[in-house]
Amino acid sequence: MSMGICIEEVRYVKMPEREESTDRMHAQTGRAAPAVLVVDDQPQLLGLAVCILRQAGIDALEAHDGREALDVFRRCAGKIGLVITDVEMPQMTGLELAAHLRLESDRPAIVLMSGSSKYQDAIHGSEFLPKPFTTADLINCVRRHLQSAF
Repeated sequence: MSMGICIEEVRYVKMPEREESTDRMHAQTGRAAPAVLVVDDQPQLLGLAVCILRQAGIDALEAHDGREALDVFRRCAGKIGLVITDVEMPQMTGLELAAHLRLESDRPAIVLMSGSSKYQDAIHGSEFLPKPFTTADLINCVRRHLQSAF
């Protein structure tokens, strides 16, 4: 039996230029910045998305499944302005999570993401972010939603 070591390639990702920063928008409105809750059962993708958002100056929270996302949403009531969730997750799908969130509050915008385009037409009232997405795709999607919250 041979043993090997797997080393993941690490790439430095150039962040897109910051447009009007969320900090400036908050200073102008006097309101706290809404947070983004990212939900995905794949730890690597979840960690990467949260890291990208935080490096872009966006307050990002994370949850590993729909049930944990509901707990985070309830604990942070009023702080979360956008939820980005994977569609296919065990225990509670992103579509089920979106339905629960809409029953509890009309505030958070919801973006559903998936590697399968079959969900694109099944999503009503939510934006669809196809996987894989680029850093710019993610940040631009979030900025659109956060700017419309002001």
